[in-house]
Amino acid sequence: MVVRRVRHFGLLSNVDSTILRLSPFFGHDVRRVEYDELMRIFTQVEGLPEMRAFQHMQFDLRCYNSMDRCGYAIEDSFDVECDALKPGEPIAFLPQLTQHDTEAQQKLIPGLQVLRLMANGNVSLHYQNYLIETGGSFQRVMGRSTTMKVGAFPFSLEGVDIQQVAEALDKLHLPFANEYLNLALEDFDLAYQAERPALAFLILMVALEALFNQGTSEVTYSIARCTAVMNGKTRAEALGIFKDVRELYKKRSSIVHRGLLRQLDSAKLERLRTLVRRSILEAGLLDLRRGELFDRLNSKGFPTNIDSSKALAL
Repeated sequence: MVVRRVRHFGLLSNVDSTILRLSPFFGHDVRRVEYDELMRIFTQVEGLPEMRAFQHMQFDLRCYNSMDRCGYAIEDSFDVECDALKPGEPIAFLPQLTQHDTEAQQKLIPGLQVLRLMANGNVSLHYQNYLIETGGSFQRVMGRSTTMKVGAFPFSLEGVDIQQVAEALDKLHLPFANEYLNLALEDFDLAYQAERPALAFLILMVALEALFNQGTSEVTYSIARCTAVMNGKTRAEALGIFKDVRELYKKRSSIVHRGLLRQLDSAKLERLRTLVRRSILEAGLLDLRRGELFDRLNSKGFPTNIDSSKALAL
């Protein structure tokens, strides 16, 4: 038996250099990966010719940023005991990996879900491998990768307060204790997988209803008001959100009842995505049962010049 160093290597999708501000991320380094290293991994580990390797990492996995001319990886390494290996010799499954992998996934995947609540964009981890380098080449011990194409939804932390990100990562424990929050989050994430904008829009509307539908006859008014009170930092912003949600409900009706799919512009979809994202984040930080959340929101008016999350905590 010999001790070998195993490298846990995961490529992040849809990110730019601002992701480096999060390193370390749950004990993993976040680092830039140059084109040559990426190509080496996809040609050696995946056995792809260079042209197909490039297409796979840029258009299938979205893990190559053409503007930055690199990718970004989450990575750590650890020692395992295994039989002596010769270059090119297949590696048997190593039982020591199981615990490490389980613990890593339990931290990384929920952590990325929280990141998606901090800014629009589908930051994700669709390609992971456990690698041993032998004789100048990589050998895969264990790995996971998606068979679906990852949608192009760029994620950036530009302008985002990293301290707030760190606090959210510390305070939000997924899955949530309250199931209505888990349902809203599941729908929010699912919308990134929808191939048609109209379907993504409808899924996001379901997520908003999972949060704020009180079962009253005035559904549109109730959801619009709850969204505005939850997210409006000033009275003017809250009134703007209230108006926007009512308009978004009109758009929902035109899609569902009249089939007007092509009249949905991207600005409306991204506005809805932002409101759903911010609402899940705020509700998750409050950590109230659904009835308690409604009581809190119904007892509050639109804010004047204070942060709505602070007002709700009073």
